[in-house]
Amino acid sequence: MLLRATLYVVLLGSRLLLGVNISDECFISVGLIEIPEDMSVGSTVVRLRHCLVASGVSSTEDDNGAFWSMNITTGDDSRRFGVGDEDVKLIVAAPLDHKVQPQYNLTVELTNTGDKNVLYVTLVIVVTDVPGYPPFYNKRCETPVLPDIERNGYHTLVSSDGFYASINGEEITSYGDYLQNFLPRHFWANFILKGDCSLQFAVSLRELGSDLELIAPVLKEQGRVELKCYDQEWKSKGKITAAYISHKDDLPRWVFSSQFRNEEGAQFFFAVELNETWTTSSYWLRCGANVPLFGGPVLFEWTFEYNITGCPKGRFGLYCDKDCNCENGARCHGFNGACECRPGWRGRACDIPWPEVVI
Repeated sequence: MLLRATLYVVLLGSRLLLGVNISDECFISVGLIEIPEDMSVGSTVVRLRHCLVASGVSSTEDDNGAFWSMNITTGDDSRRFGVGDEDVKLIVAAPLDHKVQPQYNLTVELTNTGDKNVLYVTLVIVVTDVPGYPPFYNKRCETPVLPDIERNGYHTLVSSDGFYASINGEEITSYGDYLQNFLPRHFWANFILKGDCSLQFAVSLRELGSDLELIAPVLKEQGRVELKCYDQEWKSKGKITAAYISHKDDLPRWVFSSQFRNEEGAQFFFAVELNETWTTSSYWLRCGANVPLFGGPVLFEWTFEYNITGCPKGRFGLYCDKDCNCENGARCHGFNGACECRPGWRGRACDIPWPEVVI
């Protein structure tokens, strides 16, 4: 004889409130479940085993070794969700997009592999909007794609034409390719290229290297130095803020967000904010400030020269180390991995069919 039960379950945050009502219908109704639209693929939405066990409908594993198998029967035409039979859980199977579909009314079929009892679980999944997601495809700073280059080779989105530091115009140190140096390589995850064509980069250090040790006394005495950045036409392009630990609170708050990794025990902090990094030709950027050195004020400057060369097809990020998830011929933005969908497709990965209206 098949088990017949109705279980009313309400999920509020991490709390589970249960009420059981036995009837002639074999349905389990799970209340409203909210998930953010940037929830990563493979993440667990809800564990239904907990509902079954808590209600007394089933044990974690039946005495005969049987488990519950799962199948989504209705409400997921775009195949955004999947199941985990072993854990009796619902997972995110494909990228979500609040604007495309903010709510899913799912029916999940659970079959006991031992006695073949069948239960139907209904769930209302609400996909909440996340500011800044999905990433914006900005054509103004669209980057080249290198289709004939090996994906697994070493590449950077930007090729450096030189970087040097100077005092009163006299060069004190230089690099052929700044992105190959220890500091940016060590903090590669702290480079954030944004959809508005801007860049943020944060560095925290216990000690300063030879190219920076000259300004260590300045930072310890003043606590903070701000270098203004300009292009070849002297247009403002951003700033670099350097601070000693005593003035850490003067740094932009984004430096301490979860996006950026800070070195434990750091004494010196640097925050780079560039409001435009796009270009179609060789780019020149100079950041400088007057600082007290050698008994008087001197002009300390960093100068960068670079070209935006792009990433191999299917990769994005400053070090071309991130995989694009754009599908159906969509173009992937080299800065942030945003997808430019072809006609007839929508969604974060351009994998949701969307009939175009012709007027």
